[in-house]
Amino acid sequence: DHKHFNSVPGFVEAAARMPHAADNLGRLFRDSGMWRELPDWYVDHSASPWGEMRWSLAQLGTMFPSEVASKKRKRRLRRVQDFFLGQLAVAGDQLPLDALAAQRLAAWDGDSARDALRWAAKSSADPHTRRVLALAAANAGEQPRLIRRTLSEFEENQATLRMLEDRRFKVKVKRDFDGD
Repeated sequence: DHKHFNSVPGFVEAAARMPHAADNLGRLFRDSGMWRELPDWYVDHSASPWGEMRWSLAQLGTMFPSEVASKKRKRRLRRVQDFFLGQLAVAGDQLPLDALAAQRLAAWDGDSARDALRWAAKSSADPHTRRVLALAAANAGEQPRLIRRTLSEFEENQATLRMLEDRRFKVKVKRDFDGD
């Protein structure tokens, strides 16, 4: 809150030992701008024993903002994007990480995200995962008929489908999760 970011590198070093604080660390890394230096660290962390705690990995991943305007930043995030695409390939594995991966991919590259989201939705039999994928697909500009198909199979998703129809398939992401 006070923009005192001198100690941030120490928190990066300690992050693996602080999975319980990952939600706050993700925001700290984002707000301080440290996220620009952490794409490789994040992907490496995901493959470490500490990365097995998928909730904390999802929370740390919120450091990467949805809006990445420059080509240089997009190149820098390529490993993270590839990691998120891999996460969608096993969607249903961990819902918080599935949600982050789907939303960020939809924001970063809607065209490739739509393909990945379609594939993930076809291979998922979980209503919660389908809901996450459908909401991200709406943000990626997916066709409403495909979003309807993704949601309509499960009674649990009917309220979400009605909400999307009411909003003409436009979804607003909370600013804090969006990272912008």
